Amino acid sequence: MIGVDKTVDVEVGKSVTVTGTYTVTQADIDNGTAIKNVATVGDKNPEVEVPVEQKPGFETDKTATLTKKEGNTSNKAEVGDVITYTITVTNTGNITLENIVITDEMLSINETKTIQVGSAETITKQHTITSQDIEKAAKNNGVILNVATATYGTITDSDDATTEIRMQYSYTVEYYYEHTDGTISFEGKLFVNDSSKTEEIRAEYGEKIVDYTDNNITGYEFMKAITTDSDGKLPLVVTE
Repeated sequence: MIGVDKTVDVEVGKSVTVTGTYTVTQADIDNGTAIKNVATVGDKNPEVEVPVEQKPGFETDKTATLTKKEGNTSNKAEVGDVITYTITVTNTGNITLENIVITDEMLSINETKTIQVGSAETITKQHTITSQDIEKAAKNNGVILNVATATYGTITDSDDATTEIRMQYSYTVEYYYEHTDGTISFEGKLFVNDSSKTEEIRAEYGEKIVDYTDNNITGYEFMKAITTDSDGKLPLVVTE
């Protein structure tokens, strides 16, 4: 094992030392059992074992790059934009990571890889932003959150990437009420990014809604429209 094959003479009461070296291989570490060396000296076979310490380790890194569709002049994401996600898992331990599982629920990724010590595995996949993504992000501080996880045995490591969306809000006022005292009230709905999320509101004409807050929006004011609809109801728009 250590490349020693010698014939020596040993005087009575004396000793002879023979030295050899062995270079530990990656296979030895991956095997995980003690490295055993057996020598043959005359009719005896002395042996020695050197324990092997396995230290599995890895790091997961997730990035997101936004490619905006034509017409999106903002620096934030909209429906139809494309996010390119890159997942990189690096083997930082001392053993080969066989059958390490990389998952990403949003991107439908569930792949099993083998990563050598000091090496990395990269997975890249694109996702086109949908209205459902925008609606979910509107309830998550205005960001699309995506998480990737690597699992090896009982060890897991995750990383996430966020993409900020363009928050688009508009009021559609459905009709108004004229009271006997001459005041007018209006009822409408708040649509967040054209999603189904709505909030019913009431306010006097010209009244500024200073207490209404949704996703960091506050202070909208009703503006009077020029024409009425076929039912004589006064359409209104609300500006930010």
